[in-house]
Amino acid sequence: MHMYLKALRAWSLTASGLPVLLGNVLAYRDMSVQPAGTDDSSRPSVLILVLTLICVSFVHMAGNLINTYYDYKYGVDQHKQADDRTLVDHFLQPSEVSTLCLLFYSISLVSFLAVALLSSLRLEYSAFLFFVGLSGSFLYTGGMGFKYYALGDILVLALFGPMAVTFSYMLQTGTFAIKTALFAAPLAFGTEAILHCNNTRDIETDRRAGIRTIAIVLGREWSYVLFCFLLFTPYIILSCPACKISMLIFLPYVTINEAFAIELKFRTQQLDRLPERIKMLTLKFGLLYVSSILISFWIH
Repeated sequence: MHMYLKALRAWSLTASGLPVLLGNVLAYRDMSVQPAGTDDSSRPSVLILVLTLICVSFVHMAGNLINTYYDYKYGVDQHKQADDRTLVDHFLQPSEVSTLCLLFYSISLVSFLAVALLSSLRLEYSAFLFFVGLSGSFLYTGGMGFKYYALGDILVLALFGPMAVTFSYMLQTGTFAIKTALFAAPLAFGTEAILHCNNTRDIETDRRAGIRTIAIVLGREWSYVLFCFLLFTPYIILSCPACKISMLIFLPYVTINEAFAIELKFRTQQLDRLPERIKMLTLKFGLLYVSSILISFWIH
């Protein structure tokens, strides 16, 4: 079981789970302000939330396996340098990884069909969002391989932010709201900070493997500038909803000392274990962010 959890990178599921929770929190707020006497069917559904989490999580895990498969196939993950040891150390065979991918995509499709039937959102809209997300999880390293042409960062920003939040919000409410993308930005930047730190650490191995990442294109100096933008912008963005909704939304600021400690590590190129620290920071920031928004809506 431990072998499979490592292969699936279960620790990374918060990157997709938190945006889904945020979308539902925003939906809860908008659906709760409807006039008294509104039909119960217009209230937030726990079942829709659970099915959406299953759908998005299995697309995410399938995407992780696709990344494992193609990084091994193209020689990006080599025996000595690879963080992902799944195929390098033969914990699983390539055929097993591809089978798991197919299984997980199938589970995500079934859960999507179930949630689409429960949701008031028109099927063509929900299907469009679902298949864009599914295609993105594959194309990150599969197909044309966005990751290998310095386009993976853009894909991650879109999928683990606006796409996931909007998808979960629209399944609950049946409508679109531009604010979902704005609220999603802090979570998206945090996830991208993890990826960019990984890519900066792996500049030399990625260059030898013949791929291009944003970190390679920018070089270490400008990669540091981009990293600071990704790390600290979420704290700046908080000021907008905090001023409009509640000062409670400043709650994630309790993590800012850790952000400065991480910035120092990055600036001095102590990158070996840094992605793990950023993962913990983004988890704490994300939980506090989503919780503070929910509490603010309850109070007001």
